[in-house]
Formats: sequence, structure tokens, C-alpha cells
Amino acid sequence: MAAQDLRTLARRYVALGNARDYGGLTAIRTEDFLAHVPRGGALGQSEPLTGPALNADLTMVVAAFPDLASREEDLLADGDRVMIRTRLSGTHSGPLGTVPATGRFIEWDTVQILRVREDRVAEAWFVTDTLGLLRQAEAVQILAQQAE
Repeated sequence: MAAQDLRTLARRYVALGNARDYGGLTAIRTEDFLAHVPRGGALGQSEPLTGPALNADLTMVVAAFPDLASREEDLLADGDRVMIRTRLSGTHSGPLGTVPATGRFIEWDTVQILRVREDRVAEAWFVTDTLGLLRQAEAVQILAQQAE
């Protein structure tokens, strides 16, 4: 796949997420798609997520930030991979895990690396500024109190 086609696919992936089009996201992923999303555990590592599990995670985030939007900041393509750095923003209007809604408008960055096979996304790696998100939601203090 040419670099321009990789960039187009990555932009479509972000647009489908912004539209909450989980069926569209599923359609542009391979059947054996895996997402690598840090989620606690030793050094922030965890088992990869399948497409349906990633969609469930996205649904949870959208429930916490109903007006969530992702804006492209950088986009690079090489070989069978494309990297997109996005700025996410939204109003924390619903619970985020055990953290109650704060009503705050929050922005945070994420980097996604997509591996493409046969014109579809086969694998994705996510790196998210989770600490920045939690700080803005004052969740660091809330989580510390819950742990006591």
C-alpha cells in the first residue's frame, strides 16, 4: 500500500471513531485484528484486545466524554505502518471507571501506530497521555483516596 493510501486509511480510521461508527471500524480491520493498549499491570502491559473488546473500551470512553473528538496533529507513513498523533478533547460528563464526572473540559494526546495488511488495519498500538487525562479530571487524588 502506498504511503498516501496509508495516510488516507488512518484518517478514515479516526473519522469513523469520531462518528462512533463501530461497524465501520470493524469493517476496515482484519478479522484477526489486535490492539495493544496499556492498561495497568506490570509496567503498564496487558494482553492485546480484539476488535470487539477495543470497541467496548471506546464505548466506555465515549460514555465518560460524550462530546469526545479526535483531531489529527501528525501523520507519518512508511512500509506497512502509519503513525497518527491525535489530540482528544471532551467534557468529562460521565464516570470514567471509578472516577465520577467532573464536568471539566479535558484534552489529552494519543499516538496510534497502525499496521496495515491487505488494505485493512491488522494491528494497532496506542500510547495515551493517561496521567495528563487523570490530572485534568482530578482523578489522581480521587484514585489515591479510593486506594486508602
